Amino acid sequence: MNRLDRLYGLTVLLQSRRGMAIEKLAEHFGISTRTAYRDLSALTEAGVPVAHDARRGYYITEGYYLRPVALTTPEANALLMMQPLVQRLADRSVAADFARALEKVRAVMKPEQLQVLDEMLKTVSWQLPDCMDENYSYLALLQQAIFNQNEVWLRYADRSETLTERVVEPLGVVYYAMHWHLLAWCRLRNDYRDFRLARVQALQAGPGAFDRHRHVPFRELLERLHVEF
Repeated sequence: MNRLDRLYGLTVLLQSRRGMAIEKLAEHFGISTRTAYRDLSALTEAGVPVAHDARRGYYITEGYYLRPVALTTPEANALLMMQPLVQRLADRSVAADFARALEKVRAVMKPEQLQVLDEMLKTVSWQLPDCMDENYSYLALLQQAIFNQNEVWLRYADRSETLTERVVEPLGVVYYAMHWHLLAWCRLRNDYRDFRLARVQALQAGPGAFDRHRHVPFRELLERLHVEF
């Protein structure tokens, strides 16, 4: 990677993070910390508002944004190649968002690039098992509920097909054993539970809130519920 590309990549990286230590920046680009310092200095001289504090590391101050740029043909091809996989691994809500994002990518590409992409995609095929088809639209809503710390109501069928209605405090989603699962605090059972989303018959975010910090960290919860990879 030449220095111009690295400086652009450094700006994009800092703009997408809350902050990074100089060692992490150097490791990301495969350069020495001395070179990383020089690159940061070059960005500052070019007018990019790079700031630093001991807790966050280096970051770009709020209010600065790079103008959007078109993806290269290989970058766009990488995204488009993954669309069938996203459609099967994610649920309908995330697949729809991904498809709309790709349409925006295609809309800003040159006609000759689109022609190359279409020809390249004709040589790619995904053969995925039917069990990977997640036929519901919960993931996008759950991500918002987890972030906003909103309770969630759901109607759930267990392995014996017994239906229960529950209010849960959603803590995270995880994909394992060929299905998406919601890990949450179940108020009905007064304990942490693992809900396979394919068994959820109805789901909606409620108006009530909860404090995520009162629960065990998500990674610890994975271990507690014996989620293995």
